[in-house]
Amino acid sequence: MTYLKTLKAPLLLSLGIFLFTLVPYLLGYIQAPTGKTFNGFFYIADDSMTYLSKMKEGALGAWGWSDLYISHPIANQVPVFEFYILWGHICSILNIPLIVGYHLARLSGILALVFATYRLSFLFFDNKSTRRLAILLVLFGSGIGYVVLLLHSPVIFGQQLEALDLHLPELSGFYSMLAIPHFAWAAALLGFSLLAIFKVGDEGDGYQKSILQLSVSLLALTFIHPQMIVIIGALAFCYLTLKKASRMTWIKITAPFLLCAPLLYYDLILLTKDPVISQWSQQWKHQAPEFLSMILALGIPFGLALWVMVKTKTYKSPKVATLVVWVVIVLVLLYLPNPINIQRRLLDGLFIPVGILATMALEFRLRLRKYLVPICIVSSLIVWGIGIDWSLAQEPFLFIDSNQIEAVNWLGQQPLTFPSPAVLSTSSTGLYIPPISGDRVFVGHYSETLNFLETSRMANLEIKQGGSQLAYFMKVHGIKYLFWGPNEKVLGGSYPNAENFTIVYQNREVSIFTTK
Repeated sequence: MTYLKTLKAPLLLSLGIFLFTLVPYLLGYIQAPTGKTFNGFFYIADDSMTYLSKMKEGALGAWGWSDLYISHPIANQVPVFEFYILWGHICSILNIPLIVGYHLARLSGILALVFATYRLSFLFFDNKSTRRLAILLVLFGSGIGYVVLLLHSPVIFGQQLEALDLHLPELSGFYSMLAIPHFAWAAALLGFSLLAIFKVGDEGDGYQKSILQLSVSLLALTFIHPQMIVIIGALAFCYLTLKKASRMTWIKITAPFLLCAPLLYYDLILLTKDPVISQWSQQWKHQAPEFLSMILALGIPFGLALWVMVKTKTYKSPKVATLVVWVVIVLVLLYLPNPINIQRRLLDGLFIPVGILATMALEFRLRLRKYLVPICIVSSLIVWGIGIDWSLAQEPFLFIDSNQIEAVNWLGQQPLTFPSPAVLSTSSTGLYIPPISGDRVFVGHYSETLNFLETSRMANLEIKQGGSQLAYFMKVHGIKYLFWGPNEKVLGGSYPNAENFTIVYQNREVSIFTTK
């Protein structure tokens, strides 16, 4: 019974967060204008579409990712993005739409992050109200990017400030739970891994269970964001060193990391040897944001955490010192040169140590809590409100012409082949063809389409020129279908002629052709 009571609070909080974050999405569907369909996303919509495309591959039976946003070369299926591939299989088994599966994935990430946060709060704080404060700051704490917007993004010390906390989901727990499920899971797995390391480091009973938890957490993290193994490995080294752990404890904690080594090595091979993955990774840049913008995006919680970090007595606790190292090492690595420029991807879960350290700063300062805590969650509420506002305003970019959706659905109803047929369209149309039909496109996503700008320019030019040259272009590039809808008509080209093209589908706004 006691165990069930401990589950009740995080379960209820998780459900509450999920329902709260679901509101903007539901409004998007309700507010769709006549003849339009909500595209499903507000936040990082282009990337989210690619996650759905990976779920589509899983739903169609694949166990690996094959880049659907290129038509040539045909990408190999590789064990990358397995999180979404797995959710695609779950959607297929449950016979539910992919977008429903995406929100179930969000719910799973919310549950994982909330439970990890609860367990960490119990580890660091004895007082119930302080634990609640820690949970609040970890899950909902955010920056002061709205001040940057109010000041119209000023330039300070040669840097133009950005409201990063309103743009980058990985910077806050709430934004991660609201928008990107694997970000929430990555943060939760970092939390669970740290908890297991602390448990084994304490050298108490039940360490076998903790080693198993550490192994599972690290393996799952390797499949989601393998670069974070470096961060958690550094934290384990720091903690064991400060703890002056025994040799056997070092061995116990090192073993789970060794289990991940073959997967990390395989990822490295893919990055250097696979022709599509290697080229994709070279243009997949996530450089660190400007420093001042970054500090403002971490906001008041970071200021409070910094105050705790400079207090010498915090280092008497190896666990607290490990949190301090987490913050420091990420900020250092963020601005060091990186051969594959993925510094921003090291931000996963940074809100965890920041939130806990900020709680320590406010633990015995009730008056400060009253004034500072509400300010700490403003950006999270703004992000949520943005979706509400866009839905109520029926912002055009949120909606897709229903005729286009019908046409893409027709593509998805054609006999399943591997590789799937390639479709030529503009990039704006190509973005949502793979997640709906499972077909490949010539151009569609700024990152997953190789040489996106040049490929997009080429697609627009060929569609505009039309005629025999367009038919020849499609044959040379192995493209089966020409999608002719509102976005393609805007280019001003002539209607595909019967001499070179055969129409295979048509509705009020869209025609789909193949070459003769």
